[in-house]
Amino acid sequence: SPLSPHPLTPSQLQRIQKELNKFQNILTFLPQLLPTEYKPQLISIQNKLAKCQNILKNPSPSLAKNLGYFQFVIYQNIQQALHQLSTLSRLRPIGPQQLPRSIQDQFISHSKRYFAVYAYPRKSVLNRENIEEVLKAMRNTTEKSTGLMIMVYHFIYIGLQDFPLVTAVVILTVLILLLIDFQSLGYTLLALLPIGFAAVIALGIVGATGLVVSVLTFVAFPLIFGIGIDDGVHVIHRFRETAQKNVAKAIAQTGKSIFFTSLTTMASFGVLILTEHHGFIGMGVLITLGIGLCFIASVSVLPAMLVIAQRWGWIQR
Repeated sequence: SPLSPHPLTPSQLQRIQKELNKFQNILTFLPQLLPTEYKPQLISIQNKLAKCQNILKNPSPSLAKNLGYFQFVIYQNIQQALHQLSTLSRLRPIGPQQLPRSIQDQFISHSKRYFAVYAYPRKSVLNRENIEEVLKAMRNTTEKSTGLMIMVYHFIYIGLQDFPLVTAVVILTVLILLLIDFQSLGYTLLALLPIGFAAVIALGIVGATGLVVSVLTFVAFPLIFGIGIDDGVHVIHRFRETAQKNVAKAIAQTGKSIFFTSLTTMASFGVLILTEHHGFIGMGVLITLGIGLCFIASVSVLPAMLVIAQRWGWIQR
């Protein structure tokens, strides 16, 4: 029958004392089974247990009353906990109506007909193939999707479709400016030689090593193109200013300058190789490689071609 907050009867008090005696007997064997560091705690428990036994030998009316009330409170708490567990075990799946208002406002439309779904790609969204894979999966689910990833795709990757045209326009513009500067088609083509050499070698290395090409990689091309052109222009200007157009003097006077220009730029962007982001690593490798190749071509291939062009009469002596 359910318990009530009444004082315990003498028989109930005797039963408690009997159980305490059993517990006391168990404690007498524990020191032999447990490590020695637990001995002080066992002694403390035995002392408190002995005090309880002494109190129960001559129980007062207030003791029986307090123990009865304590037993009733414990019983009520256990009953309440069991009832809560029983209720939880019968819970149905949570629906939109059970969600907090703040979550409903964020994920559910006012008409209650549309829901917002957030997709978090596992792969890098700086890679076009990864974005297209995610977009394909999203379009199979819904046609209404938006987010930073989709903006990146439309503004950058679709914009890259015009990259060949933009590159051609840039090269043509630079070619015209060099023609205006040098007043010679031969010198203009020679100034473009370092960047052409670096482009061919760098693209070959990228293809052979399987370097990750992403959006950030395309940022490297303007830097390589600009510095590569600068190196060739500096060498040719110095070559034309020297007496008798001496290639060795031109390289001796400009080689140090373009070396440190290239070195500082390579060091600045080469730090990106130490990052853990594949896009930044690819960008750092390509810029470092491209600028280094432009410098090598400017102090080796370009001087050799200047000598050959002089001998064959392609440029004015």
